[in-house]
Amino acid sequence: MSRPTPSHGAGRNQGGSSAGSTIWSWSAHLATAAGLGCALVSWDVTTVVLCVVLLVLVTGVIAASLWAEDGRRAVPRILRVAFSGGLAAPAAVALIVVLKLAGVLLVLALEAAVTAAERLAVVEQRQRYLDELDRRSPDGVAAWLAAGARASGNPLPYVADHRRRAS
Repeated sequence: MSRPTPSHGAGRNQGGSSAGSTIWSWSAHLATAAGLGCALVSWDVTTVVLCVVLLVLVTGVIAASLWAEDGRRAVPRILRVAFSGGLAAPAAVALIVVLKLAGVLLVLALEAAVTAAERLAVVEQRQRYLDELDRRSPDGVAAWLAAGARASGNPLPYVADHRRRAS
């Protein structure tokens, strides 16, 4: 009995359209590249390289322990997951730091919260952030509120501008 020959690209893009998977893949690669660029600009090269290497090793060990029973067949999958995790995590952190997306992420977390307790936890966390900002820069927070602060807004430009004027 002969085995069927897999077609070109067999095993890829399972569970989704080819065009949708391609767009998602390229978007993820672009976001990772942009994030790594932000990391290199914000931090020194040594820090970025050490973060990536450490995360690749940790992710690789975890992936290897999960797929150990698959033996050598799992090696490409383990490498793909290890390098993806090692590159994506520092890139995501750098994008958050550079673009100051913390407020937007809190709003998204609030939207993703399912239960009332989860929503309350997100609201309380945002309140702690705002209280700390108000403690450190009451004039900056007041300027942000006077400018029509929104839930998804970012008070940091007002706080940062206030710090520059004070020095």
